[in-house]
Amino acid sequence: TCPTDLDEDGATDFTDLLLVLAAWGTGGGDVTGDGTTGFSDLLAVLAAWGPC
Repeated sequence: TCPTDLDEDGATDFTDLLLVLAAWGTGGGDVTGDGTTGFSDLLAVLAAWGPC
């Protein structure tokens, strides 16, 4: 698995992008490990787009 695959379906895709956006400002979609979900997490999801 990859850290950007938030729904653990084997790929970083649109669902993971939606999960990051839904968790914006909280720790729920933090894939970069900085404690909050924000722009860096959005960029990480886009950079990792595709199968894990």
